[in-house]
Amino acid sequence: MKQPRKVLGLPVRLETVAVVVYLTVLLGFAARYLTPILFRTWFFSSDEYVFAAEVIRFSNLDFHQRFFDNPGTPFMMLNAAVWIVIYAGSRALGLMPPDTRIDAFTFHHMPLLFTSMRAATLVFFLISAVLFFRLYARLAGLASAAVATLLLVFAPIYCYYTSFVRTESLALVCILCALLVVERAMAKDGADWERAPGPGDYATIAGLLCGVAAGARLHSMTAALPVLFTILWLQRRPPQAEYPLWIMLRNRGYTGEVHHFYIENDSARLQTTPLTPCVIVTTRGKPPAAIREQYPFLSDQGELMVLSTSDLKPARGTAFHEQRE
Repeated sequence: MKQPRKVLGLPVRLETVAVVVYLTVLLGFAARYLTPILFRTWFFSSDEYVFAAEVIRFSNLDFHQRFFDNPGTPFMMLNAAVWIVIYAGSRALGLMPPDTRIDAFTFHHMPLLFTSMRAATLVFFLISAVLFFRLYARLAGLASAAVATLLLVFAPIYCYYTSFVRTESLALVCILCALLVVERAMAKDGADWERAPGPGDYATIAGLLCGVAAGARLHSMTAALPVLFTILWLQRRPPQAEYPLWIMLRNRGYTGEVHHFYIENDSARLQTTPLTPCVIVTTRGKPPAAIREQYPFLSDQGELMVLSTSDLKPARGTAFHEQRE
């Protein structure tokens, strides 16, 4: 029977349980000490007033935003949508007169509005810890991820900006999602530089997520874009076989011209007159016996190999690797 894969000396299933327990305890501890901030008096912090004003404006379907410091637009729109759902639910349950408008409902339930906005900030804080653990574990392992997530959750400045209505936690969630999308695509499919980018391309999705993060907190661009650019640039794999191949042929004294390219698609057209080239460039593999008899000289060049009818001697002072059978 195949033994289960082990990481850090633990079977995979036990490892998963350990991760879930660790994150549950860590986030439960953080939530226990941060939950009381939800029920402070609604006028506790003047920094929250501007967000509440925009949420009230958006919930009345007036999208002429007047506060642009963060700018925080995605956060405000999300909270406005949540508040509309609360209003509709209260109306459906008969908790208010049927003719009550949403603006009157809001001003009669101002503490609930601030509680819902603070809850959104706290929820994104907890989600960011989970996403951070996931990303760090894929890059540096579970042990490092556990320590890094612990430092993130107990970071004083991050906890402070979670203690009232702020947009930093939403911005961090969007940035981490963008990095996870890119990392997952790189690990699964590799960098596909030949295909034109499209709406479903991982780089496009990551860019949109970074745009939402910038809308939540504009300063997040300075943290997200350099990281994404560096990842995409360092993962690029430029073609390497073509240039050394032609240099190798030139150094061996090959002179000539290419007569035909065969493109393997619907538009391919084969030449009717037979050709007997002196050199064949092909991918690695075992050529047929008839081809090997006609082209007895074989040279390796990276992922390609060159078959020739005669021995291509290199020019003086050049080095090459050749294999003959």
